[in-house]
Amino acid sequence: MALGRHLSKEACVIALSALDRRETRGAGARALVELGPPVVQPLAEALERTKDHPQIASAIVWALGHIGVSGCVEPLIKALSVAQSEVRLSASVALGTLRRRRPEIELPIDAVEQRFLPEIAYLATRVIASACDLPPTKPAIVLKHMLKQRRNASLETLFRLFALRYDEEAI
Repeated sequence: MALGRHLSKEACVIALSALDRRETRGAGARALVELGPPVVQPLAEALERTKDHPQIASAIVWALGHIGVSGCVEPLIKALSVAQSEVRLSASVALGTLRRRRPEIELPIDAVEQRFLPEIAYLATRVIASACDLPPTKPAIVLKHMLKQRRNASLETLFRLFALRYDEEAI
């Protein structure tokens, strides 16, 4: 996808529409990164519309993290509050990427800290739910597997949030 070389509203729309299909999602996200800072606002708007679609929202969050300008911080911080654990994990990874690549960009540490307790609460519910004794049926096995995946995503999100707040030596 060579859209990244042709900055226009149409290129942004095409790249965003590519996120709808799994087969073109990666190319669409990379094209959005190549389009650069002018697409931050359309990406923030698209993230708000697609926050209930974790694969699409995660691709948008990835693109925001790789564009790496200060305008990306607010939508990434908002994504830390999305109900989908995969999106929150992607947002914490993107903020870490942004911090490593552009250390001069200030992250709102207060906003990051405000996500600690909700993420701990979410993790606790998944730990408790996955400890339930379910019968060995196929639906129960699938449910336990899903709970384990979400628990692990939440735990990783929490560690990444801590890494944004504290030096690695302190963790």
